[in-house]
Amino acid sequence: MATLPDDVESLHKRIQLSEEWNMRLQSQIQELLRLSHNEVKTMRDRMQNPDIAIPLLQC
Repeated sequence: MATLPDDVESLHKRIQLSEEWNMRLQSQIQELLRLSHNEVKTMRDRMQNPDIAIPLLQC
């Protein structure tokens, strides 16, 4: 059975990982918001292509 300090350390690591993912997602959102309408439309159209969309979803 894990001791309390081990549980706290595990939770701390999970929080750090979550914060890192959150920062990455925020960065990606900011990049997407800078795109022009035409660039967004092109990306959406490409995501309709199964050869592109399926591998991305499997990442």
